[in-house]
Amino acid sequence: MAKTTIYCPSCDHDFEGETWKNGSCPKCGMIYEWYEAHTEEDYWPACEWREKDWCPPSIGEVYQHYCALHNLNPELSSPAELFPNKCYAVACAMKALMPKGARAVYGGWLGEDVRRKEQPPFHRHGWVEYQGNIYDPTRFQFEGKEPYMYIEYQLSEKSLYDEGMASFRKAFRQPPPKRDDSFGSDGNKEYAFQWILSDKEFLTDLFGEERNWDILVSGELFWLCNLTPEELRRIIDRFYPQVAAHDLVGFIPIDYRAKYNHWVELGAFAAEKI
Repeated sequence: MAKTTIYCPSCDHDFEGETWKNGSCPKCGMIYEWYEAHTEEDYWPACEWREKDWCPPSIGEVYQHYCALHNLNPELSSPAELFPNKCYAVACAMKALMPKGARAVYGGWLGEDVRRKEQPPFHRHGWVEYQGNIYDPTRFQFEGKEPYMYIEYQLSEKSLYDEGMASFRKAFRQPPPKRDDSFGSDGNKEYAFQWILSDKEFLTDLFGEERNWDILVSGELFWLCNLTPEELRRIIDRFYPQVAAHDLVGFIPIDYRAKYNHWVELGAFAAEKI
């Protein structure tokens, strides 16, 4: 790691540190984390400053905890040898070292994998999300680098992380079904739902026409369940529990269920997990 001059905005102090090695200001103790800042054409290392009470775990700390969880001797391996192809398991181990609200996420890596000659549209991958930021202890395997903790702040549309394969699902999403469209073995089976007025207005906007929303047929229900939690945020706390009550929770992608349950745990809704 290269030495560099780091500026602490808290105490207006310059000090020497190592690029990509998280740490704290020796004068005031403020914690900093490295991440890749970027424009459309360029990337460069930058620092995000945080309060003194928390700093993300290092690769070494994640490795030690992972080994302890799986009864492995850390002296017999290393993150470079052990972490590849275990991304979600490593993310789950790392989550235990993070503050409340952190969660292990599964989805797709949309970048290249230098280990492969032919590149698929995405690579299955896992990482940790906390306060809208990404912490990825296993990204190095795709890049052919030495192990490091990748941190991405302010997730943008150009991010290479696709939680729950949401962008992939959107790309292949069909238009909203008509009510008379048949759907699988269920055909046009009807399910009763209860809504508030604003919910019905929201559904009318989604489908592009007004319908009797006290009833959803199978095709409508399946299409709605495959919208992202963010797209359904206005109705999700009333919609998901009713889907579960109809014993159709399998219509909802498991990653979307996990995000909804996480929101419930954080108190975003006065609802139960599904």
